[in-house]
Amino acid sequence: MTAEEKKVAEGMRGAGPGYPTLGTHLPSVLNEGIFRQELPIEKLVPLMTMNPAKIFGVYPRKGTIMPGSDADIVLVDFTAPHLMPCHNVLNGLVWSAKGGDVAMTMVRGKILYENGKFPTIDLNNVVEELVSEAIPKLFQKDEPMTEAK
Repeated sequence: MTAEEKKVAEGMRGAGPGYPTLGTHLPSVLNEGIFRQELPIEKLVPLMTMNPAKIFGVYPRKGTIMPGSDADIVLVDFTAPHLMPCHNVLNGLVWSAKGGDVAMTMVRGKILYENGKFPTIDLNNVVEELVSEAIPKLFQKDEPMTEAK
């Protein structure tokens, strides 16, 4: 796609809604970049983070971790047996880490998840809303269809 087709001039918010193979993008890049072209993973990380942020004009707010950035960070617990020994953090993240290894998620400097807890969510309120509103809607019967007059 060209920059015009991607609507780069409109920034990230004006860009299209992704593409159908987004879920396989990272594995494809890893396969092509690392295995076929022998691109070191240390060079792949900026290609997948910093460069897109620059293209969409949101760097250095996004795409890097430094003072003044949004601080969108995911911390992974590398003490899990399948991540040890950890000789190379990037390789461990890419090849071995799983969702359950996430210890903390921070978005714009605010902790949204830490060690199994969601400090910004009132779990009792969520359960109450689920029981009182969402579940009944799942099981409500539709009005019987009547013939048009």
